[in-house]
Amino acid sequence: MTLKLAGFEQKFCFAVRKGNHELQSRLNEGLTVVYLNGTYNTLYEKWFAPLLPEPSISAGEVFKRLLVILVPLLLIIALLGIWSLKRLVAQRTRVLEQEITERKLAQELLSKSESHFRTLVKTIPDLIWLKDPDGVFLACNPIFENFIGSREADIIGKTDYDFVDRQLADFFIKNDRRAMAAGKPTTNEEWLTFANDGHRALFETIKTPLLDKGTIIGVLGIARDISERKRAEEERARLEAQLLRAQKLEAIGVLAGGFAHDFNNILSAILGFTELAKQSNPADQQLQEDLNEIYTAGNRAKELVQRILAFSRQQKYSPVLLDVPEIVEETLKLLRSTLPASIDMQATVDKDVGRIRAEPAQLNRIIMNLCTNAGQAMADLGGILSIKVSETTPSDDFFTDHPNLARSSYIKLVFHDTGTGIAPEIIGVVFDPYFTTKNYGDGTGLGLSVTYGIIQEMGGDITIESEPGKGSIVTVLLPVADRQESNS
Repeated sequence: MTLKLAGFEQKFCFAVRKGNHELQSRLNEGLTVVYLNGTYNTLYEKWFAPLLPEPSISAGEVFKRLLVILVPLLLIIALLGIWSLKRLVAQRTRVLEQEITERKLAQELLSKSESHFRTLVKTIPDLIWLKDPDGVFLACNPIFENFIGSREADIIGKTDYDFVDRQLADFFIKNDRRAMAAGKPTTNEEWLTFANDGHRALFETIKTPLLDKGTIIGVLGIARDISERKRAEEERARLEAQLLRAQKLEAIGVLAGGFAHDFNNILSAILGFTELAKQSNPADQQLQEDLNEIYTAGNRAKELVQRILAFSRQQKYSPVLLDVPEIVEETLKLLRSTLPASIDMQATVDKDVGRIRAEPAQLNRIIMNLCTNAGQAMADLGGILSIKVSETTPSDDFFTDHPNLARSSYIKLVFHDTGTGIAPEIIGVVFDPYFTTKNYGDGTGLGLSVTYGIIQEMGGDITIESEPGKGSIVTVLLPVADRQESNS
């Protein structure tokens, strides 16, 4: 009987008598029990192993044993790799999540900032626009849309020539190039007419070149409406000039008033003694003529004193309700005989006007002085002097520009001559006392200043429009008294 042990090439045998099957069966059964319960291995290790050579290991067995070792090791390495990878993935995920969170926050902040900027640009009442160096629009705000008359989407990609006339577009492009050439903001003023409603206003425009690493990439334009500011500056200048004129008139009036009183006393003596001399020598014809000349000159001097007193406002003022058309017609009848025949006087008088409160002599002096000045301006070549009388109620804008006038109806007297006109450099001083363009001895320089003072005292206003060689237009406004009194 041969017994093959695993892992060994040796064969172990036992023998029994032929035919002794019972013994063979018991030996097999016993050896099997010994082998299965491990006793065989103990006996083998004790008795046979020292005598037998080492059993050889097959390649398959080696591979199996390696697998037994490597597979767990590889599993451990794989598990460690997976754990490390998961850890790296988790770390990278946290970093990415943080980056994403920061990026979202930055985008939100950028979006809010852009929204605030757009809201700011949209709500600013200035015109704002952006062009590239070639003058092509890149962006604009709603106010600029109103000026152009188109939406931003229709403006972008186009130029000034697509929306305004060529002359204005050339003006815009010229100022764009001036800013780019200067490399810094430039300022200019321009009148603009809005396409959406047609209103026209004066704008101060600042154009700033946009630079990127020293290269001009566009021009930013901002235009602000300065119409009200200009109007306020002009009104301030007008009021300052009016105050200065009033101060000059007051100072000269005080001086002239004192002089006129003293001179009037001297004239009274001269005129009185001249009358006595005339009465004492009635038969001396030559003496009478000389005394008449003295008396006439004295009366002229007395009239001059009255003018000076009127200018200094030291005469008693007793106004009454006056019918302007009646006084104008009476005064013009007297003037027709004093003006040269080469001057055609034309009067248009609306008799259905209100009355004013003044002294008749004051209104008479206003008409006489203005018509006399107009006649002297046309003395050499003749011309037309037209006088118009009407009633008017000025607009709110007019009263805004003339805050010294009460809001009321006014008698409007317009004196239009076709004379030599007034030079621009002196039109602002024609109401100054003693200013005159006449030759020495032909005028006192008090006519217009006295007229100005009387009109101001009556609560009215006087303006002059003139160009050299085109004549002058003098407009006088006097408040309607009976309308005011009935309204009050």
